[in-house]
Amino acid sequence: MARALAMALENIKPKVITRAPQTGLPVSPELLWPSVEYSAGPPGYCERDCREFPEEKLIRLRYQLITGNRSQLGLEVLREQMYLATTRILILDLFFPEYGYPFLRDAMTLTTATDIRIVSKMATGAGKRDVRMKLGTLDSLRNPRHRDHRPPSNVDWKARISDGTFPHLHDRFAIVDGELWHFGATVGGGHPNLNAVSRGWDASARRALEFFEEVWRTL
Repeated sequence: MARALAMALENIKPKVITRAPQTGLPVSPELLWPSVEYSAGPPGYCERDCREFPEEKLIRLRYQLITGNRSQLGLEVLREQMYLATTRILILDLFFPEYGYPFLRDAMTLTTATDIRIVSKMATGAGKRDVRMKLGTLDSLRNPRHRDHRPPSNVDWKARISDGTFPHLHDRFAIVDGELWHFGATVGGGHPNLNAVSRGWDASARRALEFFEEVWRTL
């Protein structure tokens, strides 16, 4: 089956973005779609970010890879920006633990951001224990026991959102340094279904920073 899948992908050549725009803010706002481009070299598949709706074959492939636990896929352009962040990575995503966490975990080994905070939906029981464990991992990667060149960082996660605490939230957002990202699904683009991402917005001008702090204080 793997060989047949590889052969089917040989003619798939999506238009891709391999690096984030280097202009800094204001970055021209744009839409991106996570999709998969076949690669002949190991590990066999690599994630790329399309400016156009991906072909049906790519949509189906990506769903198979993620739901089959064969790959953790996300937006490379956002991953790069998280690596390069120097001030903040703020995430507001009700369902972040399932598909978004691996994406942020990868960035913790490189980023020098000193304010890293996550808000997700109310967790209880096993879900609450899972969040505590993942928060501990994020903190240990960002603030290693043997100090590296990076300054210490505040890493915190409030899994407390409900209609009672802060009502009627739905969309997912991330703020990386001064840039606002809006997600149709999970922050990072790691949800298996077709979803788009909007980036390039000034977080302060759009009141995103102020709104995040309002939510954080409420919890």
